[in-house]
Amino acid sequence: MRARLRTPRDWLADRDGSVLVEFAVLSIVLLMFSAAGVDLANIAGYHREIERSTTQIAAAITSCPPSSTPGYVSCTTDTIKDYTARKANTLIRFPTMELSIMQINKVSGAIRVCAGTGTYLDADIKTRALAVLDDKDVAIVVVMSMNYLAFLPVLTKLYVGSGSKTLRGFTIAVQASNAQVC
Repeated sequence: MRARLRTPRDWLADRDGSVLVEFAVLSIVLLMFSAAGVDLANIAGYHREIERSTTQIAAAITSCPPSSTPGYVSCTTDTIKDYTARKANTLIRFPTMELSIMQINKVSGAIRVCAGTGTYLDADIKTRALAVLDDKDVAIVVVMSMNYLAFLPVLTKLYVGSGSKTLRGFTIAVQASNAQVC
């Protein structure tokens, strides 16, 4: 004998209760995976936006002419100050974003911070700068970080592999070669 498909009327008339229990258990699991999917999409979008923004800011600052050009002595420091002062306007989607911009110089195998909003580089940024820059290179480092509050931190940690709530990205862009700024 062939099994008959159940109609919505049959579902409503069912007084067994097992269907309701199955639906409740499955809906909780599906909602958890949906929330984790939203978290992953948000994290990926924020990382992409951080990388894009740091690259654009670094490109804008490195487009300043060398300080030996008449009238452009402080173009780099003025642009850094302008971006920092107008952070709320330039990063309107990220009101809690922390922005740090520094001009660095590699001299005799060491990184020196010449100007900007920071006085030191984190260890991973310094290691990358030492690897990327030649001696007497001047570069701009843009670092952005923000705190992210996940819907389900445990599931997000399983997917992403990190329990950190801070999303951070940085860009190192060479501004001048064979120069010593500081």
